[in-house]
Amino acid sequence: MDKLIVVGADTGAGAGVAQTLKDRCEVLGIAFRGDSDDEGYATQCLRPGDCGGLVAAVEAFEPDCLIYAGSLSAANWDLPANDSAWEHEPAMAECLVAASRRLNAKLIAISSDAVFAGPKLFHEESEPTTSTHPAANAIVQWEQILTAGGALVARTHVYGWAPAGVEPGLVERIAQSLMDAAALPVDGWRYATPILATDLAEFLWRGADRNLAGLYHLSGAERTNPFRLASELASILGLSMPRNLNVHLTPPVDNGWLLETSLDSRRARRALDVPLPMLREGLGRFAEQQAAGRRRDSATQEPLAQQAA
Repeated sequence: MDKLIVVGADTGAGAGVAQTLKDRCEVLGIAFRGDSDDEGYATQCLRPGDCGGLVAAVEAFEPDCLIYAGSLSAANWDLPANDSAWEHEPAMAECLVAASRRLNAKLIAISSDAVFAGPKLFHEESEPTTSTHPAANAIVQWEQILTAGGALVARTHVYGWAPAGVEPGLVERIAQSLMDAAALPVDGWRYATPILATDLAEFLWRGADRNLAGLYHLSGAERTNPFRLASELASILGLSMPRNLNVHLTPPVDNGWLLETSLDSRRARRALDVPLPMLREGLGRFAEQQAAGRRRDSATQEPLAQQAA
């Protein structure tokens, strides 16, 4: 693979993928909500829903592969209750399918675990998508367009360092709260199988090399909740959990659709022939990226690890 376009380089998933793969091929990032972390790859900014501009950018760059990380790629812990960008995603998917076919380019899309709700643990690809999250129907429609077009669609629960100017995800907010010894935004009732964006990028690269297509669940190897994740991250960073931590153990009535979205990734693990990362392994790499200054505090412009020191 010589040339790659990351559509949604201004999302946490897209930024992590672009950062990971920029040293292996020429990368063009397409952003819709502001500039991505432009470190070693070009970025082009478009208006949300600008299919014409997107197609023109793709055809001018002539990539070997497109990785699509749009607004429907957010993990269930980070997906907002509503987002006007969702209405553009089906049309964007159709444009990318058509463009990838014309260029004979591979197409990979990062989807979200928010299509599930529980009570079953470790959902398989063939199971009904029972979530009542407002985005769930849009995600399913979007996935169907992409899979019908021959794309590899990776349902996952991705976390990582958000690019500058983009709202940080839950795991990044947990890290900042630990550094600040502030109240943690955690609970003990939402369960998922998180995977670090840079780890996911490695698997997507391998999937492209193996010409995988269709829907695959591709996430971390462990089911966890935000409280346990925060405890593991605090241990890795050498920090203490805040005292008098009030962890909610039962879900609020209006957010029951976020209860259980853990994914069964055995099919992807067999297809890729690699083990999936354990929670602590991914968080360890997340902490290393923090220490390297991957995400900088907007006020101090210092890496968070330096703040802790």
